[in-house]
Amino acid sequence: MGDKLWLKHAEKIAKLVESKRDDMKALSDEALKEKTDEFKARIKQGESLDAILPEAFAVAREAAFRVNLIMYRLLAALPFMKARSQK
Repeated sequence: MGDKLWLKHAEKIAKLVESKRDDMKALSDEALKEKTDEFKARIKQGESLDAILPEAFAVAREAAFRVNLIMYRLLAALPFMKARSQK
């Protein structure tokens, strides 16, 4: 696949991933985890990896965002926790 063709394909996938952002954001942490089993079942039923790729990327992106947000909050709270423990 040439560079331009690959880039066009990647942009198409990126747009599909982006279109699923609000749906993924609305899922609970538990529902987001359950997507893995859903993807496995869909693949077993014959759905192609290409067909689930945008949704899988959207799930991975949302999960990564949530983990990073938690880490950011924990790191931001460290100085306050340290000051509190020194009182």
